Amino acid sequence: MKQQTITESSATIKKSKNIFYNSRMELNRSISIALLKAVNRKDMIVCLPMAATGIRGIRMLKELPKGTIKEIHMNDIDKIAVKNIKENLRLNKLAGRKIKLSNKDGRLLLSESGGYD
Repeated sequence: MKQQTITESSATIKKSKNIFYNSRMELNRSISIALLKAVNRKDMIVCLPMAATGIRGIRMLKELPKGTIKEIHMNDIDKIAVKNIKENLRLNKLAGRKIKLSNKDGRLLLSESGGYD
């Protein structure tokens, strides 16, 4: 299946046409990162229940200062999307215990959690 390559700020991702990506939300993602830099919190536990390509999480991991994120949960109900997130994490040279991937309904993920920042 043909994949499209997208570069947004510090992140490069690949996606097939059936994986959701909203280019109009690039500014929203940039503002979110600027806000998180400004509040200067440490050891945050972040949840992205509908991660799709993983672009938001990848940008957070690459652009936020070290120590800001303790753990990031990236989830999507679509198995193909979760596989795509794994590929995009590899593409951006991101791996490690702080990244948790899951494939379930986002509502279930949130209801099972002890809370996120």
